[in-house]
Amino acid sequence: MSGLRKTRDPPKPDQVLPANAPVVAQGIEPQQSGRLLNLPSEPLHKLSLCTSQMSQERKMHMQRNPLSVNEAIGKYGRCLTEFEKTEILGYVVIWFVGPEAMKTQNYDGPNGYYRMVAHDHIAYRYEVLQVIGEGAFGQVLRCLDHKTTEIVAIKILRNMRTDQIDMTEVKILEALRKKEKDTSTSTVQMKDHFIFRQHLCITFEIMGSNLDNILNQQLRRGFPKKLIHHYARSMLKCLLVLHDEKIIHADLKPENILAIDKEHSDIKVADFGLSCFEDEQVYSYMGTLCYSAPELLIRHSYGTAIDMWSFGCVLAELHTGRSIFTGIDDLDQLSCIMEVLGMPPNDDVKKSEFWTAFFAHEWKLKTVVKPISRPLASILGNSDKDFLDFVRRCLTWDPKMRMTPQEAMQHKWIMEGHKTPEQPKDRTGQPSQDPGPSKSNLEDILNQQLRRGFPKKLIHHYARSMLKCLLVLHDEKIIHADLKPGSYTKEAMEQIRQIPVEMQASEPGRKVQAEQSQTGRSRDAAGSTAQRNPGTGTEITQGKTGTHADDTH
Repeated sequence: MSGLRKTRDPPKPDQVLPANAPVVAQGIEPQQSGRLLNLPSEPLHKLSLCTSQMSQERKMHMQRNPLSVNEAIGKYGRCLTEFEKTEILGYVVIWFVGPEAMKTQNYDGPNGYYRMVAHDHIAYRYEVLQVIGEGAFGQVLRCLDHKTTEIVAIKILRNMRTDQIDMTEVKILEALRKKEKDTSTSTVQMKDHFIFRQHLCITFEIMGSNLDNILNQQLRRGFPKKLIHHYARSMLKCLLVLHDEKIIHADLKPENILAIDKEHSDIKVADFGLSCFEDEQVYSYMGTLCYSAPELLIRHSYGTAIDMWSFGCVLAELHTGRSIFTGIDDLDQLSCIMEVLGMPPNDDVKKSEFWTAFFAHEWKLKTVVKPISRPLASILGNSDKDFLDFVRRCLTWDPKMRMTPQEAMQHKWIMEGHKTPEQPKDRTGQPSQDPGPSKSNLEDILNQQLRRGFPKKLIHHYARSMLKCLLVLHDEKIIHADLKPGSYTKEAMEQIRQIPVEMQASEPGRKVQAEQSQTGRSRDAAGSTAQRNPGTGTEITQGKTGTHADDTH
């Protein structure tokens, strides 16, 4: 969730609760996969919480039709608190009352955060399952919608204890939902919104992990180039819509970019809690320090261009696995930017009162800046000049010179990467129906799968293929000398199963032929000409030019 850079201390309980008090969620950081709200001695029921799919057994126990208020009180009155017996009268239909929840009547914490109780209801419709995110402005819960039987995410904002609830985020989400009907906005879509116990609640489609968690799972090694390009196009679709609607996201970062599924096949931009329309700005500074544009750091006027700066920072992080600018405060962050981009060329920036105060008083005392001591090319470590130029045009001091989403969509790096590879042609000059087997090696395939590893059955299958190769090498007294994932292509792995190993000399020092006793000798390492891949279930057949296997992983 979004929030100001200043970290929030965990709220302290405003009273000492008895041992049998309801288990509530407050002041504890949720785990990446979501934090259960029950104590270990009080486990959740066996629900399918990881996906939006539910077991048939669970659906059978769900209420098929809503109850009237009187029916709900008559059936579950003993489970309701005195407050709920009055509150429920304001609802027309009742889907769920949380009959098994350990209820509390103290719904708000000292800082306005809603106290969550496992299996309790929200608005007599949703069942609380897990906390999946916390931030300065509220929490995000995984909930079961008893009306639709879907798993949804509900964002519950803090009770700011004011007479008027800020509906800016809802207005922005409504605008994006209307745009989604015409074109893909690559944003997490709002399903509904309502007020519950003085808290604004917004329901969303359930999504996968955010990109920051995925990077952590990969030990911050970064993503493959093709995946970065694919994600970049999706983010640009969102930024194009925001630019056209004059909406500032204001907190674009990996934590607010969510994968749409477990395979991380695409992403959507989330969390518009700090967003605003350009002509309705509320804060002079907002966002997360590492992704903040220079105009925010020096308290200058800002617009949608700050999102393009954040976009450039995100791309650099997806490539390297690390934040490109890692300042610990505004002054240090400006120093980090100057080490990469040099001194600000714009006189208007230097005339900023905030800049002048820092530069005149604190700068020389705290910081020794060496402009361009960390060139962008050395940070990215990328030989792709187009990608380097793309990131550089996002990261410019002057927001007027910064690339717009429209310009970014026309950039060579985006255009070239989106082109479909030319389809191979047969002897007649017509496109071939069989493009041939994949040439990817196992190292590339691991990268494409975000280094998540292979299924056990597939590892076993590959191990047998490698052993067949090693058997032949051992019999022929040949030393491979460079066995690694990059040495195995999918094509070679299947050829090992189908045809004799070709004894060919390789580059010096890589494969050494210790002794060749029988020149021309070969072995059949396949055993059959048509088999089924145990890892994928695809049929592998031997043709005139070798073997072919469908690439399903």
